[in-house]
Amino acid sequence: MTTYSDCALDFLAESMCIAIESMKATLKQIGTTRSISTLELETRNWVTALFCYNSLENSRLIPMVPREGSDEAVGDLIKQSSDRAMSLVQEMMDMLKEHNKNGTLIQRIKNRMLLTLTDLETEFIDHHSLVLEIKHSQNIVVPLSEITECQDTNCEWIFAWLVEMLDEEYQESLVPYV
Repeated sequence: MTTYSDCALDFLAESMCIAIESMKATLKQIGTTRSISTLELETRNWVTALFCYNSLENSRLIPMVPREGSDEAVGDLIKQSSDRAMSLVQEMMDMLKEHNKNGTLIQRIKNRMLLTLTDLETEFIDHHSLVLEIKHSQNIVVPLSEITECQDTNCEWIFAWLVEMLDEEYQESLVPYV
């Protein structure tokens, strides 16, 4: 995805896309070198990052979108897109819960989960692209320091997760927070 800027939403989005790729790789390894519990943990971590992303989006981006005419439709599009991503995550979590009982997955279920992860990745990339359009049109940058004020998540954990997920090009910006 690579949308480098000093915006917290961009850092989170990049990390979340990398994490989905990691979840896909984990899914393929279940039954050989990985367990369903690993995928469940990775999915929970992704959901936590999504809550932080949505919290920042709702507190720093949505209020900046004018609520008249076509701009009102843009706000509605963001909400619908966010809801679709959350629905896909819930579908993934439901599948994990249902099939975590025996610790292995048959190929048909793995394929279904892989499809859900791919749909989630596509939906989230589309969602963040919409967010980028709004950010650029309104000249909005959500500073990384805003993550520390996010009420929905453990800030220290989010910054450690960002460091773990992101390449070296991002590390310098994250150092003050870790």
